[in-house]
Amino acid sequence: MMFTDKQKEQLDEIIERGQDFEFKNSIKTIEFAISEWKQNIKTDKEAYDKIYKKAVKNEHHLSHRYSGIDDTRRIQIIAELYVENIIDHDLFDDLDENLRQQVFNITKIKK
Repeated sequence: MMFTDKQKEQLDEIIERGQDFEFKNSIKTIEFAISEWKQNIKTDKEAYDKIYKKAVKNEHHLSHRYSGIDDTRRIQIIAELYVENIIDHDLFDDLDENLRQQVFNITKIKK
């Protein structure tokens, strides 16, 4: 599967939005752990462990999902982001029909 530069750019923009969402989600979890620590709900160690585990788990997940992106992976990543409700259907409006169909074929969604 080969994409034009314009298609790659469109797909990469969608992937970047998904990646940003995942970064924000992790930051919220870390902020919550810090809030619990500041309120003395969690001990220093408990808060640190929660933050550390979230950061390590997230780094593993993000590096696995977003490294080594080629044309085939681009479509797979977008399908994963869509199924996980990380990105919205609206982001597909600017994609050509072929790209949309490739994503929906992976997700088994008929659109």
